[in-house]
Amino acid sequence: MNKILILILFIKSSVLFGNNNLVDSLNVNFEFQHENGTHLKIKNSTKDYILNHTKGLYLKMSIISNKLDDGIVDTELGIAYHQTDLANDTIFGNAKSVFPYISFHMLGNDKINLRFINGLGFSYINRQFDMNKNFENSAIGSHLNAIIHLSLQLDIRLNKFFNLYTSINFNHFSNASLNKPNNGINILSRGIGIKYKRSKNILNRTKPKKYKLLNNRSILVWRNAIVNASLANNSKYYITDLAYMYMISLGRISRLGPGVEFNYDSSVLKKIDNYVANTSLKYRFRSLIFVRKSFQVARMILFADLGIYCYDKLSYYNRSMYRLGFGFNLSPKLISTCSIKVHKNKSDYLAYGIAYSF
Repeated sequence: MNKILILILFIKSSVLFGNNNLVDSLNVNFEFQHENGTHLKIKNSTKDYILNHTKGLYLKMSIISNKLDDGIVDTELGIAYHQTDLANDTIFGNAKSVFPYISFHMLGNDKINLRFINGLGFSYINRQFDMNKNFENSAIGSHLNAIIHLSLQLDIRLNKFFNLYTSINFNHFSNASLNKPNNGINILSRGIGIKYKRSKNILNRTKPKKYKLLNNRSILVWRNAIVNASLANNSKYYITDLAYMYMISLGRISRLGPGVEFNYDSSVLKKIDNYVANTSLKYRFRSLIFVRKSFQVARMILFADLGIYCYDKLSYYNRSMYRLGFGFNLSPKLISTCSIKVHKNKSDYLAYGIAYSF
């Protein structure tokens, strides 16, 4: 299984970085990191089964390119393989994950610098909830899960080719309500790693005199998700939403702007004690306002939303929500998106969508 996942990692890397015009200007980094961590905010029904701290490792490959980043020397695109135990092999098992990520230079210089890393991908967890064989695991309801990765990393240059770094990592695992239960697992860890840089230190690279700034734009997006509402009712339901945003340019790679979203959830009435007799449509509609911050490197977009519900008759969700996702510019006007929406410290669903910018 490990060999298959590592093969997938390098196949995805070759596809992502396989542009011949791009390769000429590539600066490639390879990283290895070891981590030790602990579970955060796990349900009382499962916390007694946590036997020890978690241990994991990362294998990463990232690139910086003049043609890819349009002269932005502080941004890396990469892909990572992550493997960790979940503190109890019998009940929680272990997780093997593959995810793309974006790494931003925040502070410092060529000798020592602080980076922020954000990734979103897929994880395979070998132990899931089973009513007969593994009822203790109320955190994970399926083998296939999403992983959200956040990290602060301090890089220290050792020589021309190697950096030593330490990091604080946060990983969230859940299946985005594709199966129940979906309480999820949150792990906070500290790591130490080494980075091999194929080229000279990037922060010393000569910057172009002029940069192409992002333009302001309006975005209309439609998203759809399929969820499993409860253990008692194993049927699948859909959630769909329509949102509008006005994004204001903050420079070469980032935008910030407000948005409004209208949401229809066909599963919402199945979430209260697994059954609700009242089928009035008013309970299925919600609306919210939010603020989005996005980063764009070439055609790849990373975005985060923070919002508050202003209409929710059933009040099933917490008043606030958080969304993390990726987008890809299919054309100057069309954008494909994939995002995870988070309520009450767990990812409720994974949504795919298409956006039109104007």
